Amino acid sequence: KAGEVSTVVWSADGDEVFYVRAESVEAIVGSSARVIRHDVDSDETEVIGWASHNGAMLDVLADGKLVMDVRSSRDNLREIGAEASRWVTRGNSSDRQPAYSPDGKSLLFSSNRSGNLDLWIAATDGTVRRITDDGAEDWDPGFTPDGKKIVWSSGRSGNLEIWMANADGSGAKQISKDGVDAENPTATPDGWIVYSSFNTQKRGIWRVRADGTQATQLVAGLTALPDVSPDGK
Repeated sequence: KAGEVSTVVWSADGDEVFYVRAESVEAIVGSSARVIRHDVDSDETEVIGWASHNGAMLDVLADGKLVMDVRSSRDNLREIGAEASRWVTRGNSSDRQPAYSPDGKSLLFSSNRSGNLDLWIAATDGTVRRITDDGAEDWDPGFTPDGKKIVWSSGRSGNLEIWMANADGSGAKQISKDGVDAENPTATPDGWIVYSSFNTQKRGIWRVRADGTQATQLVAGLTALPDVSPDGK
């Protein structure tokens, strides 16, 4: 299976093993780490629970009880102004990667507060709502300069690719065709999406049109987190 695997423990009869599998490194903040029961003879697996960290240590009893350590990261968003500061989010979830809307009236961010890594929006009136609801991980969010669209990195196609949707999360479509690991999207005023590729065959900073065409490498090598200047140059 793809992804990272925790320590492995055998059942008392030796017919099964148990472990935690994470689909990506982001499971360290409690996104898609799953507790797995794996039948040794049939090679069939079953998800029996959710974990907040893929590095968990496990032990199992003959009656099927399983104990594990849970290491959960707590992250909240805080806005700092010239005269005052405020907590945008509070709680035990991991709220990360905030991005202002162009009009400054809302914040787009990734969070595991639903038990899955999704995109959420916090408005200036204090309301918070989820705008993606897919079983795969959604993270690295950002707005297009006009505020009408959002871009982010999602594993819903089987590996991390760049996706685009309307600002409310509707009409989601895949933009990149990296094939391995596309992350950190940012949008230009003239319709390009710039992102990082961690595909070893074409690692670097790339740009692609919003319709998925004209993919072009801008910078080669191990790079990440591009940000486009306001003039798009």
